[in-house]
Order: sequence, then structure tokens, then C-alpha cells
Amino acid sequence: MVFKIFVSGCVAREKGNVNSEEGFEGKDENHECEREVVDEDEVFDVMTLRKLVKTERQKADAAFAELDKERTAAASSAEEAMAMILRLQREKSSAEIQANQFQRMAEQKLDYDQEVIESLDWTITQHESQRSYLEEQIGIYREELKLHLSDDEINKLEFDISRDGSVVSSSETESPTL
Repeated sequence: MVFKIFVSGCVAREKGNVNSEEGFEGKDENHECEREVVDEDEVFDVMTLRKLVKTERQKADAAFAELDKERTAAASSAEEAMAMILRLQREKSSAEIQANQFQRMAEQKLDYDQEVIESLDWTITQHESQRSYLEEQIGIYREELKLHLSDDEINKLEFDISRDGSVVSSSETESPTL
């Protein structure tokens, strides 16, 4: 680097002398700068310059190696981040699919349960209707029995029904053989 500074100083002197009125002195100074450069080369021998170049190359190589490490680390981090993003997207998609399946199952179960409730309501309504009809029929038959039987026979018949739950007519008990 000193060599470059020294040479640029000589060039500056050369330019300054070109503008001067003395033309011969400029040529002498050019030779003088060349001699100084030759002297400078003697000071910085070839080995020293080679060592400087080698050191600068080693620094540049080290910088490139560090830069390459940084690039590799950045690329690796980016790949890991992308892999994590993709994994999270897959997990999210899977969770959404499961949620949709559970929702469909719940809706289907709700529909089924609603159908069962409606069926049971219809069955209860039918039973209540039949019960009402049968109670009306029982009332009609009681009235007819009252016309044909005495109060004691009706009470005995009701007692037998409440005890056994079955109706056995007096004619069946009186004539076992026909």
C-alpha cells in the first residue's frame, strides 16, 4: 500500500510539473520518480510483496468462507422454517378435516335423534289415541253390563279384574263342560 501511495505522489508531481513553465525540469522529475520507484522496489522486495498478497488472499478466503457459512446457515434456517410451515399447514388441514368429520357426525346423530323423537312422539300419540278409544269402549261396555247385571255382580267382576288382571265370566265358571 505504501508503494501505491508513493507512485500516486509521483504522478501528482508529474502533473504539477507539466503545468509549470519549465519543460525540461518535468522530464528530469519523471526520471527521478522512476528511480524512486526502483529504490522502493529494492525496499519492498518480491518476497515481502508475495507475503502481503498471500496474507490478503488468506483474509479474502477467510471472508469468503465466513460468508459461505452464513449463506449455508441462512439457507438451512429458511429450509427449516419452510418445513415447519408445511408441517403446521398439514396439521391444520388434518385438524380441519377431523373437525368437519365430527361436525358431520354430530349433525347426523342430531338428525337421527330428532327422527327417533318424532317416531316416539307419534307412537305415544297413537297409544294415547288407542287408550282413549279403549276407555270409551270400556265405558260403553260398563253401561251395557249395568243393564244386564246387578250391582253385586259388577262389583265382583271389577274385584276379580283388579286382582288378576284377567276377565273370567261367570258363565265360564259355572259350565266347565259343554
